[in-house]
Amino acid sequence: MRIGVGFMILPAWAVPAETRPDQWRIENISMSSFIGHSLAALAIYEGSRCVPWPNTNWRQVAALIILSSSPDIDYLLPILRPVAPAAPPDQLSWWICSWMGCAAAMAPHTIRVTHSVVGVLVLAGLGIMPFLLADGPKFLWPRFTAQAIAVGFSHLLLDFLVSATPTAFFWPVSNTAIILPVSILPRLGEISVTNPGLYFAILVEIFVFAPLWATVHWLKRQRHV
Repeated sequence: MRIGVGFMILPAWAVPAETRPDQWRIENISMSSFIGHSLAALAIYEGSRCVPWPNTNWRQVAALIILSSSPDIDYLLPILRPVAPAAPPDQLSWWICSWMGCAAAMAPHTIRVTHSVVGVLVLAGLGIMPFLLADGPKFLWPRFTAQAIAVGFSHLLLDFLVSATPTAFFWPVSNTAIILPVSILPRLGEISVTNPGLYFAILVEIFVFAPLWATVHWLKRQRHV
């Protein structure tokens, strides 16, 4: 396996093992936690809410929190993890790699369907469907739809900042998977009570995203006081 960084090539040993189709390990979690995604969803809701504080639509809040972690359903359903054949990166991926210093996978790798733009849009549509069937206030639907899409994209962003495995964000248009050369947020690693990295990653997420949510909440509250 080779990875291209801009115009550079990294050796196979630099590629995370869990990106290889025959070495997928669900216990080796290379992503952000439910806590980090939930705090990001709360910040998005607070920043875009139209209901005066302290009135809160808790059903929509709960839906957004669930949607913020819903892309990880591909960890549970193998059908959402097809294997992409070896192929050179497309021009869009090369441009992103050159601009951001990312790496692009150029060998067979696992595609995570719900960790793509299309996957996020589909999950957002499924998430707002129960509310549409319940025939809620019509003026809230454009805002809630935008919130549902935003929390889905926030999931992709947080996992991209972890960058433990290459991700094909533009599937099915492109099978090219990209990854940052360094992790900005820590990965969870093995889900185990004896794994200190798990607690460290969660604490970092709390220290980063809890103040963000609290600040947005305070600013919105001040506007309605």
